[in-house]
Amino acid sequence: ALEKILKAVVRAQTKQRAPYTHSLRALMRIIKDPLVPEGIADKVLRADVHYGGSRYPEAGMALDGYVRELVAEIVADMEEAFQWCLARLK
Repeated sequence: ALEKILKAVVRAQTKQRAPYTHSLRALMRIIKDPLVPEGIADKVLRADVHYGGSRYPEAGMALDGYVRELVAEIVADMEEAFQWCLARLK
């Protein structure tokens, strides 16, 4: 969901199709909102580290370190970033 809403923000700002990428980091670089809180950018970049492995399981990302607390933090970060993006679209 975060990838899709980041693409929606890119589309809204640039009036062009968002690039064909699954990189949350690349999408954040395109968003030209001078008011992007540093915390939101950090949350998206943190989510990007985990996003690729879940999207491409054949890449062999080790899942051993994913304890409930870490997953809860990642999901909370993604939800906060999602809400920030949603506010940009209103």
